[in-house]
Amino acid sequence: MPTVGFAVETFTKDNLGFTVFDMSGQGRYRNLWEHYYPECAGIIFCIDSTDKIRMCVAKDELESMLAEKNIKERSVPILFFANKMDLPTAESPVNCVQQLSLDKITDKPWHITCAAAAARRRRRPPPPPPSPQTAAASTARAPRPRAPP
Repeated sequence: MPTVGFAVETFTKDNLGFTVFDMSGQGRYRNLWEHYYPECAGIIFCIDSTDKIRMCVAKDELESMLAEKNIKERSVPILFFANKMDLPTAESPVNCVQQLSLDKITDKPWHITCAAAAARRRRRPPPPPPSPQTAAASTARAPRPRAPP
């Protein structure tokens, strides 16, 4: 499910504190991003690797972000999070790098990684229907309703 608005989460990992702002990529919220650039110590840029049509929108937004003074003048590391890699229509990480022209980012450390965030939300397949023998056995063991006193 996409983020609506933005969410803030604080956590610690290996004695390192993080304050994470999930800043929704929806157009109406993108202008909020620039307010957080001055204090930003790193960027996680999420990519929907299955959305070939909007990959060009992601590229435009990335280029705009990299042109911002508070990002351009600093060596802020960027993690590109290529999501939905478990789906058959996902672009490979190499194709994501090519489509976003990440190889042209030479003034900042960056890395692309694959992710499948929705995997934890997948439902288990329904159990198979009971065989006639199982259904008969479970019916035989079902308690009989009691008559009211």
